[in-house]
Amino acid sequence: MKMFPKILWLIAICSGGALAALERVEYAVAAWEPSERGNHRAVVEVAEAADAVCVTIPWRRHDPAPELKGIRCEDEAGNRIGNVLAPFVSQAFGTVVFRPERGAGIYHIYYLPYREPQNWWDRPGPHLAPEFTAEAGWCERNDLTNAAAIGALPKARVLRLEARTEFDRFDPMEVAAAPDEVAQMLPPDGGFRVFVEDRHRPIRMQYHLPLRWLDAPAEARLTDTVRPGEIYAFQLGIWSPGARLENVVAECSDAALQFSCINQEGVDAFGDRMQVAVHAEAGEVLPLWCLVRIPAAASGVLRGEFAVRFAGGRMRLIPYELTVSGEVLTDGGVGEPEHMGRLAWLNSTIAQ
Repeated sequence: MKMFPKILWLIAICSGGALAALERVEYAVAAWEPSERGNHRAVVEVAEAADAVCVTIPWRRHDPAPELKGIRCEDEAGNRIGNVLAPFVSQAFGTVVFRPERGAGIYHIYYLPYREPQNWWDRPGPHLAPEFTAEAGWCERNDLTNAAAIGALPKARVLRLEARTEFDRFDPMEVAAAPDEVAQMLPPDGGFRVFVEDRHRPIRMQYHLPLRWLDAPAEARLTDTVRPGEIYAFQLGIWSPGARLENVVAECSDAALQFSCINQEGVDAFGDRMQVAVHAEAGEVLPLWCLVRIPAAASGVLRGEFAVRFAGGRMRLIPYELTVSGEVLTDGGVGEPEHMGRLAWLNSTIAQ
């Protein structure tokens, strides 16, 4: 069966009452056997029995070519449903039509299926390609080559998106903003934006913006609580949608904090100091990992500014407000590796 042109499908879902903007859904973790299912699924609710239902899944994927990866649908008991097709798949969302064989209830749609390794030394197999399993009679009966007919089908509802383990979950930093959401984050002056990100949420996507940045203030700002003596880590996400930024440099207004950016400076294998030229490619996200050392005698609130500049003199200032409280960390906090203070070890001269 031929897939009708994308524009017809968009017209159909709009006329069928689909939301103009993608909804935000809950993310959770569940457990299942991954082989031929993969690690990610949408939990879908069908309200009433029907021969065919339609659901739009706002999965906001960051994997390349999602249209080349298969879709698998099962009922809540794990029985595979053969009458399923995906007339439209994009990185922002996918539209799936299926026959709810058990009537009203919960169904699972797996959207990154793969074959599990057979031995511990095997690598996971590639993602499974789309497989057409729908019966011709079912397609004809529901007129599934007709965009308007698909748009008029009963709608199923996405309850949540689930990952198989905590390690596999995409949220929050691998949930990619949709194109219209990215448009809302464009810098007003046509230049570049700086996003401040917490040390516990590493910036992982190079070619997409995390959806959570849609809620970030237009003017970047760092506010956090730190401890005396702490090696405090944070990230600056640089995004220039229109042009390459040459020689990006991050700086701090307070020399007492011993600011460093491990992307741009460090210690080489011979124990010598080195400087690294850092460039932000157009349209890509450049994460800068930064460290400050909170003085052991510090107290109260530390205020100042970080600056990000590049060749040509353009600059962004990022105000910071760090509230110092708690006991002095004599080890800088490296005993708590989840706080990323051990990044300072990259510039260690021990054993040189």
